[in-house]
Amino acid sequence: MSSRQKQYSPSPDQRFGIMAAVSIVVLLIIFATYGYFDRKNLLTRGNNAAVQIAEETALSGAATLDMTQKLLAAMRLLVKPPVRNASPDHDLVRAELLNLKQQTPHVMDLLIISAQGEITNWTGTGSPPDIRDRDYFSVHRDAHNVELHIGKPLLSKVHLGSWFFAISQALRDEQGNLSEVLVIIVDVDLLRERLGFHFAVPGSTQLLVDDSGLIYTREPEYERYVGKHILHPQKLAGLSPTTPSASFQVAASLDDQQRIIAFHQLPGYSITAVGTISVPDLLAAWTQRLQIVIFLWVVLSLCIILAAKRSAALSREQVLQANTDGLTGIRNRRAIMTCASDLENDPSGNGPLSLLMIDIDHFKRINDHFGHPAGDAVICSVAELLRNNIRSTDIVGRYGGEEFLVLMPHTTSEGAATVAEKLRMCVEDGLHNPQPITISIGIATLNSLNQSLDSALIQADAALYRAKEAGRNCIRIASQTTDPTQPAAPLTRSAL
Repeated sequence: MSSRQKQYSPSPDQRFGIMAAVSIVVLLIIFATYGYFDRKNLLTRGNNAAVQIAEETALSGAATLDMTQKLLAAMRLLVKPPVRNASPDHDLVRAELLNLKQQTPHVMDLLIISAQGEITNWTGTGSPPDIRDRDYFSVHRDAHNVELHIGKPLLSKVHLGSWFFAISQALRDEQGNLSEVLVIIVDVDLLRERLGFHFAVPGSTQLLVDDSGLIYTREPEYERYVGKHILHPQKLAGLSPTTPSASFQVAASLDDQQRIIAFHQLPGYSITAVGTISVPDLLAAWTQRLQIVIFLWVVLSLCIILAAKRSAALSREQVLQANTDGLTGIRNRRAIMTCASDLENDPSGNGPLSLLMIDIDHFKRINDHFGHPAGDAVICSVAELLRNNIRSTDIVGRYGGEEFLVLMPHTTSEGAATVAEKLRMCVEDGLHNPQPITISIGIATLNSLNQSLDSALIQADAALYRAKEAGRNCIRIASQTTDPTQPAAPLTRSAL
């Protein structure tokens, strides 16, 4: 048998299956690319929004602290005027302090503290509280080199439930001894309102923190977080006048949410503004779009699969119609010859291929005497008998007119003769309308001697011709030589 390799030809199901798979993968790549860049764009916008929040908070915070500097300068003039009276008027100083407080709504109270830690004048009512334990006094009492101090957030002893932080300045005499401490008590709640911004990005927050990460105020929910620490002081420590800002994405220590966090240091102060954006909130719309995209991909994939199955079914039907004989329903000449060529070139074939060339005897007489419809009926009947009585491994097809071809893989001439005799007897015994029907059969085998299908077909046709010459209704086996014209001994029924 020929050693040529069989060229692979995918079936309609395989061909359309591959096309559908490629289309689905391409859609997946398109949608995945869209989702990736959509998410990346949202994160970029979120990072820009966090940076903007931090910058705006820093500007507002710096403006507030600068205002307190002016307040301290005005208070210093009250305590140490250019032309100081021997004993300042206590009531006049208080009136001026109240006027300054009224001009700065975020201030809770203004205090003037003596070197002994007593409040000598303030904007509150009633008896002044004991503030000697407060850092806004103790830091100036204990450290001579601290002039301006921004204290930690504390709960007020006077305004119960209210948070504040103090900005204090020490006044010293010519010998460097502490004479007074000027204190501005900043209301955290009012400061929050002053710093508050409304941004379109959902899940945004803003904070003011010191270098250790201590929270002075936060919007929203400042009551819940004021006085607590954020766990990113190392990032804050990396800020400097030349690098006043930074941003990154991390799980926030306050609420364990993934957040984009931006820092911006207030120039001239050890305070940093922080803007954050919740990543889950930021990506909520993207998640919804992603779900829609996935749904569309699934729907389109199902449509592609259904279309591929439909196309494959139509292709199979077209192939079937193209390869089926319209009269008998068995393979037509094109299909049977394709099968024969495939068997010839099958690299896995390790046995002989036998061919049965079959012809209906006296078929022209049937057409002439009984008409072509009767002839067609005889052809159909013979085809049906052949199809039902060949082996499961054999292939039958209409070779042309009243001729049929049976392919018998891995079958020797002797085995083919046995099957051929069975077929001949089935026709002789089973078909008698419109007259007794018989067939003649020529057998050839494609083996090491016959190296091509064409030569085997020639030999089978020559053997069929000899069967016709021998009186019909018999079988003949082609010569085992390569010469198709070489005579072969007739095969009698008794020999079978």
